[in-house]
Amino acid sequence: MNIKKLSLWFIFLIVVGVILGYSTWHQWNANQETILERMKPITPIAQCNHGGWIQDIAFSPINTDTIATASEGNKVKIWNINNSSSPIMTKIGHAGNGDDTFIDCLAFSPTGEWIASKTYEKLDAWEMPSGEKLISTEIRSFTGAISPVSYRLATALNDVRLWDISNLNEITETVVLSPNIGSQALTLGEASHIKHQNETVNHRYEEVVFSNEDKWLTASGRFYDRTHEKWIGKVKIWDLKNKQLIKIINREKPKGSNSDKYFRGIESIRFSPNNRFFAITGRYGLTIWTLPKWNIYHEVLDQGIGDIAFSPDGKSFALTDSRMVTLWSVDKLKLIALLKDKRSFTYVDILIFSPDGKYLAAGGWSGILWIWDVSKLYEN
Repeated sequence: MNIKKLSLWFIFLIVVGVILGYSTWHQWNANQETILERMKPITPIAQCNHGGWIQDIAFSPINTDTIATASEGNKVKIWNINNSSSPIMTKIGHAGNGDDTFIDCLAFSPTGEWIASKTYEKLDAWEMPSGEKLISTEIRSFTGAISPVSYRLATALNDVRLWDISNLNEITETVVLSPNIGSQALTLGEASHIKHQNETVNHRYEEVVFSNEDKWLTASGRFYDRTHEKWIGKVKIWDLKNKQLIKIINREKPKGSNSDKYFRGIESIRFSPNNRFFAITGRYGLTIWTLPKWNIYHEVLDQGIGDIAFSPDGKSFALTDSRMVTLWSVDKLKLIALLKDKRSFTYVDILIFSPDGKYLAAGGWSGILWIWDVSKLYEN
């Protein structure tokens, strides 16, 4: 009898905990909506008209007044924030047909001596500040990322690969990361490549991101589940020191959704610069985990979130959704500023802070690059 009573009490406490948790989250969300309605958007200090859908943005690591934008057709423009009326230079890299017109990576080298853009087929690079073409070499992938701290390129197609780009004239593939937890990475020429190809034939990666100091690498995409005959959104995280997969996060299509088999439940994946947090945004909302224990720190579940960007000091983050761009305190989860609101909003799907944290830049479908000075907005 006592065991039965204890069980009932235990179930009761769980139910009460869930109700209180939902109530707290709902009240937090309602409070933020009220605050947003009273706020006025901050005026950007610069607006640059790229002239086409901005698909990626990059700040120079040595001069934060220098910023680059890239659009379909592999058109890259370099801007000076203090003179936003026209770009410093415009560069056009290799652009083929179909998928090869889309920019999946735009980045300066870690020390700013060159800038590179990548499409499905090619990696192009130009010397800075001269703009002289350095390379146009074939590297096929749906997505790519250049480490901000080392001369390392990560690419993802059906699998995830690492490349040494310390010498642009002799780019070499180093390893193919395993899709299975605990398995070792593969090197070129290994017999196990055939098994690996069979395992990854139904993998479609869409984004790859380095963490600070190259501690981790993460990639997101769609993976076909043959058993249930459906595509599942997944995020994979590798320990780069040991080159092993350490975690897989599923982001399944919500029940009752009318979206097709190519449903994109994941929009962006981001590490905070201090390696304290990891975030996923998408049509499911936002989830932020604390690292390295992977405890959920914060969730927004009732709205789609396009992108998240953490400030370099890790104290704030910016969000964009279908209505606005906002700036938040990490520790207090408190709204700091409204940058663009729904009354003057054109959809933004890329956010990036400058390396010194002074600027926040945003761009997307409109082809306009907005830049805000956020250095005076942070909480004291």
